[in-house]
Amino acid sequence: MTSSRPSAVRVFHKSLHFLSGGWLASVWWLWLAQVEQSLRRFGTAPEGYAAATLLVGMIPVILVEICAMLLGKWMVTAPGVAAPGREWHHAFWWTLVPNLMLLGTAYLMILEGS
Repeated sequence: MTSSRPSAVRVFHKSLHFLSGGWLASVWWLWLAQVEQSLRRFGTAPEGYAAATLLVGMIPVILVEICAMLLGKWMVTAPGVAAPGREWHHAFWWTLVPNLMLLGTAYLMILEGS
């Protein structure tokens, strides 16, 4: 008899993708706000078009995605039958609060920098 619950390992794998997506969205939002703020205050784009913000912010995104890819290769042995739709659904809910916290932090940083 197979379990109707999705594999926690597979859900964790998919949640890493959602987490890196939330981090990417937060970094992108911070970068756009930095460019907009510079244009508003000084009338020009920031030095180097604020590439440092994107580069430094992308390091965690890349590391989390590397972990997700390695886990994806390793989890072939995860127990249970794969149910991709349910796994993605569970992964979304697992990462909802952390992603909201990332976006909330980005919002506060933008608000304080304005």
